[in-house]
Amino acid sequence: MRKNPPSGSQEEEGSLRVHDRFPVRLSPLNAEQSAAAAAGELHARTSGPSPSATGLEASVDSLIRAFPPDERPEGPLMEALRLVDAKLSHVLQLVEAQHEKDLTEEGTDRPVEVGLAQIRVGLPSEEGQRLGEGEWVWLDCQLPDSPRIRFEAPGRVTAVTEPGSEPEGAFWVTIRLANVTEAEEKALSEYLFRRHRQEVRQHRQPASDD
Repeated sequence: MRKNPPSGSQEEEGSLRVHDRFPVRLSPLNAEQSAAAAAGELHARTSGPSPSATGLEASVDSLIRAFPPDERPEGPLMEALRLVDAKLSHVLQLVEAQHEKDLTEEGTDRPVEVGLAQIRVGLPSEEGQRLGEGEWVWLDCQLPDSPRIRFEAPGRVTAVTEPGSEPEGAFWVTIRLANVTEAEEKALSEYLFRRHRQEVRQHRQPASDD
């Protein structure tokens, strides 16, 4: 059993692992829910698509530039389109701000080690001691993005460290993810590679300063 989270990202069991901090909640499943998860009937899910999937970066001006010069609207029509664009952008900013507020209120940042197949979470004693190896749980976390991606999945506890040996969190609980479909795997893999690039840049930074 590993007593301390490793430093840096790594390849383990064929899966890239990265380290981060973000809101995580682990909720034990009851007997009926556990049976459904084991049978493949309780599936993972994601919500809150990343900007690349929403098209929020497109403005009226950038869309109009795609038209031939002689077909682009001008005068009052163009000003009206810009006004609508500004109003919609403001509404979207308000929605995203509320979304970020809701995320802050509903979860506590935890130290994590994340891979495609499993997530390892540092928990305080009062939470970690409630979980044991072999138990089914529901994982609910907020993957950092703009806006954040909500990732939820059933999983089985495969390891729990002994208390008092970790620098962050008295217990480190390893959750083997289950019933993750292609959509959730895509969201998770995009986060992993993005975070891995950040870690690489962070490790290279001290050398560049010498």
